[in-house]
Amino acid sequence: MNTTSTDASGSFLHLVIGGAGFIGSVLTDKLLIQGVPIVVIDNNLMGRCDIEEQRHSSSNYKIWNMDISSQQARDLFHKNYKNYEIVIWHLAANSDIQSSATRPELDYDVTLGSTIGLVSLIDGLRISAIFFASTSAVYGDLISHKYSHELSPCTPISYYGAMKLASENILSIASERMGFPLTIFRFANIVGMPSTHGVLHDFIEKLIYSPEVLEVLGDGSQSKTYLHVGILVDFMIEAFNNQKTGLYNIGPGDDGMRVSQIAELLQIHFPTKFRIEYGFTPHGWPGDVVTSRMNVDRMKKDFLNNSKSSSYAVHRAIHDMLDHISISYTCPQLFSQVV
Repeated sequence: MNTTSTDASGSFLHLVIGGAGFIGSVLTDKLLIQGVPIVVIDNNLMGRCDIEEQRHSSSNYKIWNMDISSQQARDLFHKNYKNYEIVIWHLAANSDIQSSATRPELDYDVTLGSTIGLVSLIDGLRISAIFFASTSAVYGDLISHKYSHELSPCTPISYYGAMKLASENILSIASERMGFPLTIFRFANIVGMPSTHGVLHDFIEKLIYSPEVLEVLGDGSQSKTYLHVGILVDFMIEAFNNQKTGLYNIGPGDDGMRVSQIAELLQIHFPTKFRIEYGFTPHGWPGDVVTSRMNVDRMKKDFLNNSKSSSYAVHRAIHDMLDHISISYTCPQLFSQVV
């Protein structure tokens, strides 16, 4: 990976696809601290481009509200940055995984489509490295093994997981043909702010509109691993700084938390008392993974950062999200004491 500049401006460029989203906006904040020029391309499906543009006044930051698959994006990017060394962070995907359970075109168009659009866009450019945000959903449900490691069989049960796995394969082929270094991160479930989806986000949204009862999709037995977005982005930037390539599971490496435990932890914090009503099946919706745990030995071997536990991530995220919407809460234990 070439992290030295060869362009006229004296600096290489970071292209963050999906950079107005949940993880992308946190990554962009931390990259800006390093003083590198950044271009964000985001199709604004979550309506955050205006927010992100207002947050940043740096001359190093540009945000384009357009689809990475469009000819407009290709023409504009090539016109402005053809002579740059470019580092690409590919974070674009359909974030409404529940909706795509009945509308597979969402993941086909957005999750896979953004990857195909990226491969088209980079043709003729000087790519220093590509970092791709994949997911533990590529593994599917745990059946015959306790933890999924990077060489475990991939049998996704959701359109989202299938399109992420297809994206991994397409980028691997492009890397081989075009000669750029590729790093693929298979994330645990990411929590924190500015979350736009996920179990905690959905729970708090429901409680805002119906503060007396929390309806849980599924029976609450779903068990998954969680990582705080701030810790995740530290891993991503460390991968760039230390030129890590290949495939990495990124997560806490523990047994995770059940959805029922998350609901009960939120119940302890929330200022108004509410009851929890569970569904009757393990799957909350078609394609919902019941059990997901990842082996992260390779991550622990190659990275200096500490991932901490799923309970730490969820506890810290509850504080982040309730602080963000100015809801007073009671905490029986400081999240900093949760390892």
